[in-house]
Amino acid sequence: MCGICGKMIWKNGEINEEAMRRMLAALVHRGPDDEGIYTKRCGETSIALGHRRLSIIDLSAAGRQPLANEDGSLQIVCNGEIYNYRELREELQQQGHCFRSLSDTEVILHLYEEDGIACVGKLVGMFAFAIWDETERTLHLVRDHAGVKPLVYHWDGRSLTFASELKALAVDPTVPRELDRQALEIYLTLNYIPAPLTIYRNISKLSPGSVLTVRGGTVHEWRWWDVSGTARAAAATTPRGGGVSVTERRGVNCAPPEKNDTNTRRGGGGGDDSFLPLVGLARADNRSGNSAPEAKRHGSGEAETPLRAMSSYRLDFEGAKKALYSVLERSVQSQMIADVPLGAFLSGGIDSSIVVALLARNSPRPVRTFTIGYTDLPMYDERAYARVVAKMYGTEHHEIPLSSREMISVAPEVLASLDEPFGDSSAVPTYVVSRETRKYVKVALSGDGGDELFAGYRMYRGEELFRSYRRIPSLLRKLLVEPLVAALPSSREAILPERVRRVKKFLKGTRGGTPSERFLLWNELFPAADRRRLLIDDGFVIADNVGAGQHGEDLQGGAEIFSAAFARYRAGIAGNDYLNRMLYADFSVSLPGDMLRKVDAMSMAHALEVRVPLLDHRVCELAFALPGAWKLQNGRGKAVLIDACSGLLPQELHHRPKWGFEVPIGNWLKGGWRFLLDEYLSRESITKQGIFRPDFIAELIAGLFSGRADTSWQLWNLICFQAWFYNHFDQRSDF
Repeated sequence: MCGICGKMIWKNGEINEEAMRRMLAALVHRGPDDEGIYTKRCGETSIALGHRRLSIIDLSAAGRQPLANEDGSLQIVCNGEIYNYRELREELQQQGHCFRSLSDTEVILHLYEEDGIACVGKLVGMFAFAIWDETERTLHLVRDHAGVKPLVYHWDGRSLTFASELKALAVDPTVPRELDRQALEIYLTLNYIPAPLTIYRNISKLSPGSVLTVRGGTVHEWRWWDVSGTARAAAATTPRGGGVSVTERRGVNCAPPEKNDTNTRRGGGGGDDSFLPLVGLARADNRSGNSAPEAKRHGSGEAETPLRAMSSYRLDFEGAKKALYSVLERSVQSQMIADVPLGAFLSGGIDSSIVVALLARNSPRPVRTFTIGYTDLPMYDERAYARVVAKMYGTEHHEIPLSSREMISVAPEVLASLDEPFGDSSAVPTYVVSRETRKYVKVALSGDGGDELFAGYRMYRGEELFRSYRRIPSLLRKLLVEPLVAALPSSREAILPERVRRVKKFLKGTRGGTPSERFLLWNELFPAADRRRLLIDDGFVIADNVGAGQHGEDLQGGAEIFSAAFARYRAGIAGNDYLNRMLYADFSVSLPGDMLRKVDAMSMAHALEVRVPLLDHRVCELAFALPGAWKLQNGRGKAVLIDACSGLLPQELHHRPKWGFEVPIGNWLKGGWRFLLDEYLSRESITKQGIFRPDFIAELIAGLFSGRADTSWQLWNLICFQAWFYNHFDQRSDF
């Protein structure tokens, strides 16, 4: 786990090494152990690669990056870990390759010598790396399967600048920073900004499972892996001068480079059948093309089953349970490699408990586990469940008891660490548990991803309930049920009002005419009507009828994202069922945009590497090869996962309700966090800024304190944006 950055300039540009050092300085929290820079002029192309190191594997100087191959024609910087590097290393040594370090990153270099950029298909791990091929004058940026590790970039037709975080690009004076108003609207809708968007119009996130190839004045981005197996090719268009327009950069469906282009190094190639072309997020036009051939699958040196072949197996439920247990255990085993102390987050939920159980069963020494809990908020305290698991497996258990006062004190630190607006309030406890965990270990395993793979969220049950709810006569629903529920008070501060809040959220989703529309309504924070009241529309364009349908106007600002994800998921993977479509939308959009973004930012703020065994691509592929009906049974989420691992879990966890890693944001905003409302959402500061309408924000605040409505998450969303704006956005930039 590290921080990487770099720049490639075409047409005789010069690298500003001082700017590179400033970029690395902005990433020091990701890699406090070491620093390295490579710069070179190659004909009319200049290249610079920078690395901040968090030493996990091969702690010696030999593992320092940037790393080069034997003749220096390849250079690489990598953030993350390759879990199958030992098997791959052995294979490469048998083929005559010589290694100068024991690092996993050097393995990528030698694989590239064999296979070109197609080598990415053989990697098992979480990673974002840049590899410079001097022979081909080509730079490749690569992001892992599920998007565990981040990578952002700016391309202006002549130069490419990239980094692990936006804050590193922000210190480069050559990278313009113009607020992206569409991204702002989507942030207000979803509470995060999904790839490829960033809050800056001129900067993009590399999408999960994608490669960006730059050579000269051309850029190609394509998807090399997609759990759905349904990515579609499309022709990329490039404006005159070699640049990429906003629409094209953010939304074009790009085809891989032509055969015999930069993916054909040293006979490796990775012919066209090795990749799944990117399906991006359409900003304006959506140029479609022909279906791409199916991607080849590679594993850790052993035979792997392609997803479509896997889905063709006639697994019964019992067979699926055995297969799932096997692939989960293999994933945990592979992620135990480290030359530093290792532990695990233990929330007391199903997913983290399974990871801890498998870790304990395969560890020669007691596992260190870490749990956070609220001493004065028993409704949000799950430590009792975690204790049961810790006792069952004899872990070296660390509880982190926190009072509301302690959590309130850390809020400014969390807000200051965000280099992009991000409104998930669970970032606060994640920040604290990461900070405390880092005092004992350098690597921690987590249970993230299980909800998105196996239907753990209540939202997934919503679609099932909807099919029953619509059997109630519409007149009865509209005149009795919905007005009655709307009149009831709701909040997250007590059990009964929390249940009412959930019912209101469910009823909101029932307004959607399609599964994708309902999915958005269950996820959206500010509906379109509220966004119109909130945003000053001077120069601001709100798209009309995005996500076409009878409820198109209510779904503006995000529907196209989820509808595109639903469309990408096709029949052929265990059937064309609605639940797997919902899971795929969450897996491909929300998971990397929200959950993984949160964990990476909060953990790396303390130089803690967090691994996610449930998101091993083999686990993901198997999960999506299983019918949705096996995941959600009689209202019970994660059915096949719980049954597969029933022997690992104490009885108390088998049927416990899902709560989630939540915080009592409403309580704190009315109490110790009141100063945040005063600091960021005062009428004076809002008016001076000129983005939001102060009257509407005043209504939200009044609703919170009156108890008429639970506006706490909306207010926190605005606070996070304001904190980012004043901490990181250059107000001299064009807005």
